Amino acid sequence: MTDRELLELAAKAAGIELRWHPDGTAYSDSRCKDYWGVWNPLTDDGDALRLAATLGIDIEWRADGRVAAYRHANANGYCFTAFESSREDRAANVRRAIVRAAAEIGRNMK
Repeated sequence: MTDRELLELAAKAAGIELRWHPDGTAYSDSRCKDYWGVWNPLTDDGDALRLAATLGIDIEWRADGRVAAYRHANANGYCFTAFESSREDRAANVRRAIVRAAAEIGRNMK
């Protein structure tokens, strides 16, 4: 899945309507949800944390160096989990794990 696809599904899960600039930058005008302007939780810690908080995504630092982002079962019985495991840039791994978990939530929304 491309980064754009991940962002679109994550935005769907959070109820954010994205607009795309020709250069590939995502923008949101969802002011009521505290998201406004450039939106990229893959690169912005604040966007990633707000996304995790909005969706109730938990972060777990594992003993093997991996990070997990997950949300426990929802009303449909789904549990969404994403793992990342590089030690070079742990912040980037956390952001990507959050977005991947959010994208899975968005993918399973009707």
